[in-house]
Amino acid sequence: METRAVNHRWVTRTAQILATGVLLTHAGIGASSTMATIGRLQRTTAACNTTATEGSEHRCDRIQLDRKTDSVLRVRFIGPDTKKGITRMLTFVATDAGKDLPITCRNGRCQLSATAWEGAVMGAAEAFSDGLGIAEGLPRAWPAQGVCKINPAGVECHAQLSNGLTLRAEAKL
Repeated sequence: METRAVNHRWVTRTAQILATGVLLTHAGIGASSTMATIGRLQRTTAACNTTATEGSEHRCDRIQLDRKTDSVLRVRFIGPDTKKGITRMLTFVATDAGKDLPITCRNGRCQLSATAWEGAVMGAAEAFSDGLGIAEGLPRAWPAQGVCKINPAGVECHAQLSNGLTLRAEAKL
């Protein structure tokens, strides 16, 4: 009998907590203002090329700008690799250094702002995937120093990696 009373109290309390959460969410009280500012902008490019860690040049056909927080932006250049059926992704992670990021997002959907932006690169990565989007090997990532410049006409990033190599990418939108 004692166990049944404890279970009943636990179920009642759990139901109250869940109901409160639902009410707060529907009222907008529980919604995070940060969630409204994160998201992704993806665009095909008019012209795009990257220089990989081994110094080879590759074309890219689209770019993704991911707003991760109010001050961190991931810039990813995506295109075919020299191996058939493989996609190459070159990623730069930049911070805004107190300035507004170049994209504004609402409910995960983003648009590019009309003003020019420049951010400091703090990391870079190179990854590959097959036609289904499944990773081909492990991505390579490094701490880096450099800059990403974004304006309505294009995106340009370059970074010196911690191992001394350089990554570059440029896209015209």
